[in-house]
Amino acid sequence: EKFQRDVISTTSHDLEGPLGTIACVAELISDSDEPLSESTAKLVQRIYSCAKKALSHIEEFLSARKIEDGVLTVDPTWNKVDELLEDVVLDYSMMAAGKNISLNFVPAEKGLEVFADRLAIYRVFGNLVTNA
Repeated sequence: EKFQRDVISTTSHDLEGPLGTIACVAELISDSDEPLSESTAKLVQRIYSCAKKALSHIEEFLSARKIEDGVLTVDPTWNKVDELLEDVVLDYSMMAAGKNISLNFVPAEKGLEVFADRLAIYRVFGNLVTNA
């Protein structure tokens, strides 16, 4: 059982690099100055969306593994909520556009801060967006 968990964990970790590259290249193609046909733009958005979703699943799996092993560490710091949410919107807007959804963020209050592990709270917000 431990061997199987280790293989799955290692494989998941190894998939992060290629999937991150796929997402990055799709984003670069989408943001390039070269005009894309509507169908090509939708395909590129779909590639990006799927890669980001797979990366999110891998991150959740690896976090769960760290929790199981008792080695998950958190590093809470003060984070500006508007900046954090802007990052989430930027990272997930292409995924939303691939589903014909417009994702926008209008900060309710500037300067609002939360004391949390940045990656963990980012994942929480990202999960809320993808589940919505």
